[in-house]
Amino acid sequence: MASKSLNLRVPRLGKNRHGVFYVRSSGPDGSGKRKVRQQSLGTKDPQAARLLALKFCLALAEGQFMAEPRDPNDRYELDLPGGKAKADGPEDHARMLEAMKVMQSLMELQAKLRDARVDASPQTQAVQVTGPIAGIGGAPSIPHRPKSNVKLREALDTHLAEEAELMQSAQTVGEKRILYNEFVDVFGDIYLNQVMPDDVTIRWRPVEFKRPNKKYAGKTLSLARLEKRHGYLKKFFKWAIKGKLYHGENPADLAMATKKEIRSRRRPWAEFNEDDLKKLFGAEYVGFMCKPDWYWIPLMALFSGARLSELADLELARFVEIEGIKTYRIDKADADVANDGLGEDEVGSVKTPDSQRTIPIHSALLELGLWQYVQYLTDKGESHLIPHRTAKYRNKSVGREWGVWVTRCGITNSRKVFHSFRSTAITDLHNSEAGHAAIRRTTGHATAGTDGAHGGYIRGLRLKKLRDTVEMLTHPTVDVLALKLSDPTFSAYFDAEAAKASDPKAIAERERRARHQIVRAERLARAEKAPRKRARAPVASD
Repeated sequence: MASKSLNLRVPRLGKNRHGVFYVRSSGPDGSGKRKVRQQSLGTKDPQAARLLALKFCLALAEGQFMAEPRDPNDRYELDLPGGKAKADGPEDHARMLEAMKVMQSLMELQAKLRDARVDASPQTQAVQVTGPIAGIGGAPSIPHRPKSNVKLREALDTHLAEEAELMQSAQTVGEKRILYNEFVDVFGDIYLNQVMPDDVTIRWRPVEFKRPNKKYAGKTLSLARLEKRHGYLKKFFKWAIKGKLYHGENPADLAMATKKEIRSRRRPWAEFNEDDLKKLFGAEYVGFMCKPDWYWIPLMALFSGARLSELADLELARFVEIEGIKTYRIDKADADVANDGLGEDEVGSVKTPDSQRTIPIHSALLELGLWQYVQYLTDKGESHLIPHRTAKYRNKSVGREWGVWVTRCGITNSRKVFHSFRSTAITDLHNSEAGHAAIRRTTGHATAGTDGAHGGYIRGLRLKKLRDTVEMLTHPTVDVLALKLSDPTFSAYFDAEAAKASDPKAIAERERRARHQIVRAERLARAEKAPRKRARAPVASD
């Protein structure tokens, strides 16, 4: 029969940059020149694409044979990649075509068996191929997920609304909102079930790895941040699958990085040693950190290990005396007030449920006059520990000034920042052999390193036990009495601020800023309602 064995590789088959298969054909154009054309097969399934391409080539070959009858003595050839299938005479050619039809029937049977298995699954259904290819020999059905009437953005917004109701951290909700908006920017507002696992892998992950870091110019997001965002996305699809909105495997299953890779790149904050504390809280501290928030917040962190946002956002109502012990309560309410009206990157909040806790005030802080400061502000009718800053700037102002002070004290280690107080407190408490559960309740940490063998089962530790734990933070190189102010209430400072606030120029400036905020809010609202434009990807030429 044929002078060369038939090559089973499918001719004319190609794949574009988006993973969609197509077939090539050539013929004369309007000017008489020969032109190569591409016809999309409308599928990313390799098996379905091979079958459709084979049928296309077979129909093309049969059409050419019927249109150009040859002399019975002529030889017949069919061009295939890798060689030619040749037949001597029409009878041999007919047998060759019959053999190809048998092969085609076998492939169709194999495809039908595969489709039957797919149809048996509730996660997929068949969709008929349409277009020019559909009429070639009865094109088979291609497995595809059913289209739900739920769009991607609608599903994301619904999930985010539920998260906002259930979660305690407005900051996390803000982070998710940013992530979901960026996810829709990449895929467009398509149907939820059109998001395929390979789309997330091929289109979303490369964009994520190049995502710029807004905090550090010229850098990309850290692996830890990328994996955190991946966790948010994975949780969304898990929610959609459970709610019967998404029909398939979780497309966000592939992690951005392993825990080992994240740990290898993580740079933990270093604690302040005693020499550092001697420089930071020396005689010049009072003169440089001369405002109420700059003075009190670092000292409170030193003798508690609390986070900057937790302290800066404290309400005065959280300072109470219990069983003769003066305390303050870090609670969700402080985060809610602090986050009211702020953007996603501006919020300060309680990090986890374990972060909600009651902290006994250290005797050193009482000696310096913290309780008098709280009582003075309460009598003035103020609501917050830092009344002279807006919610947006309570922790930012302290953080910036503390960074300047650390550098001025000659501490150049970039891993020594305000959060180092937390590392310092936890390290010192462990060195003092404080109980694991007491450390956890004092610092609001719930990691394995502070739980101990039975930490997860310990509830309602006695307040006196917590007070004794806090008092273990002694810091022998810090001369507390040298830091004492003649007026710990900062009454002169607040009087001066009140005088400035009543100045006509200051009033006009506040009104101008208020108008600016209203205009900005209206502009953002219009931008949210406006349809998002997607940049059209250039068509790749093959």
